[in-house]
Amino acid sequence: MSRPIHMAKKIRADGRVSPLCAKVPRAISLDRASWTLLAAHVTCRKCLRVALEQAAPTKLRAMGN
Repeated sequence: MSRPIHMAKKIRADGRVSPLCAKVPRAISLDRASWTLLAAHVTCRKCLRVALEQAAPTKLRAMGN
């Protein structure tokens, strides 16, 4: 089984990364998962859902609705 790849939401100065899917910021355990800044590489279903929910209003505004 491969490790999930999360979308990074917050990056601390010490290098720890909190995923987009976390309601409360927490560090990702790199033993169990990985992270990226590129949406095309995300495999975490929760991160993908949150990213799509955040992008939908932006796309609607861009179309003039």
